Amino acid sequence: MSLLRAISSAQRQEGVDTRILTIVNGDRVDQAMFEKLESIEGLEVHRLSIGSYALAVEYGRSIVTTDYFSFLDDDDEYLPKALKVRVAPMIDESWIDFVATNGYRNLHGEDQLALDDTADIERDPLLSLLRRNWLASCGGLFRTTTVTSDYFDRDVAGMEWTYLAFHLLQKLRVKFIDVPTFRVNDTHGSLSKSVTWLLNEVNTIEKMIGLKPNESLLPILFKHRCAALHEAADLHRKSGNYYLAWRFHLSSLRQPSGWKYIWFTRRLLLPNI
Repeated sequence: MSLLRAISSAQRQEGVDTRILTIVNGDRVDQAMFEKLESIEGLEVHRLSIGSYALAVEYGRSIVTTDYFSFLDDDDEYLPKALKVRVAPMIDESWIDFVATNGYRNLHGEDQLALDDTADIERDPLLSLLRRNWLASCGGLFRTTTVTSDYFDRDVAGMEWTYLAFHLLQKLRVKFIDVPTFRVNDTHGSLSKSVTWLLNEVNTIEKMIGLKPNESLLPILFKHRCAALHEAADLHRKSGNYYLAWRFHLSSLRQPSGWKYIWFTRRLLLPNI
């Protein structure tokens, strides 16, 4: 099972001492699996009744007692020596608040490098983040003294790791290591593929704008917000909810670059075409 594979990959890490916390959340639990987790030596199992990914991440951070911490979703895995690779520069350089690394995405049984051409990440991490997310859920390591619980927002339910990296970089510094240290396994029905997750992108981008970043980044964020509003409109159109489709579409048209979606109006006026 993927959960046991993920736990095993954390247990097998070399050159580091690990404390493994497992957060089981939601009102429905596989009791047999829950009892199995509790029986695994060295594994700390915590139970949350609310089925919220962001809340589970926030709670996990709140109970960290080690100098560094990392995350791992139940369907992903660490590669051998992943944590050793990440922690080494953080021990040597006190200015590093968190590390992000490259990794693999496993699609149909084949590993594909998650990030190509990563030179821009070290050069300008914020700008490169707005081009594509480089902080995978299982790809980071964080310094506990500086990456405090305040950076984790339970109300962010889409683009969580993009938001976290963006939030951290308003004050803190990152070291990117272009070495694969994780594998994200493509899973049918994963949370990041849900309509709800996609619709929440709009709210997440609004929160990023609300952090009051450097003004040079605002046009890019506005462009992303416009695209997310259009995508939300199209998702509602496909589901037959034309009231919300119109609402999001009109919001997209009011954005600075919204004129490029004017063609979508025809799709709403003539749905059978």
